[in-house]
Amino acid sequence: MGLPLTIFRLADRIRISRSSPRHDVPAFHPTSRPARPFGSLIWLHVSSSTDRQIIKDIIAQISDIFPDVWFLITGTGDPKSVATENAISQDLPDENQTATAGFMRHWRPDLCLWIAAPMRPAVIAAAHDISTMLILLNAGPAIKQWPRW
Repeated sequence: MGLPLTIFRLADRIRISRSSPRHDVPAFHPTSRPARPFGSLIWLHVSSSTDRQIIKDIIAQISDIFPDVWFLITGTGDPKSVATENAISQDLPDENQTATAGFMRHWRPDLCLWIAAPMRPAVIAAAHDISTMLILLNAGPAIKQWPRW
């Protein structure tokens, strides 16, 4: 029930981001990271290798509706297990504001979906700075780990 609503909100976000000039401005590209693809980019983060199937399903469903959307995948597990033509796997930056802000400025995701993982404070701050929407899916494990949520 939650995923269809997310896809409708995603559709609005993609329409907004396509008209936004921020994707036309080249970002600093460190040599350790591939260049950010042009167009809409959704960042998917998963904290366990068992949740990788969820990422595959989300990519398939969103790609059916928006075939030109790119995906940035971070988290644990084998990156090749969710490899698609429109997905890039990267390591999550260290939990500090400088590394996370650099990561977010480089990738400039339009939407960030964290799956069963607690949100990092530096990610929340950096996403706010660049106006990226954050959504926590399958929040049960994260809420147990972070009861104040």
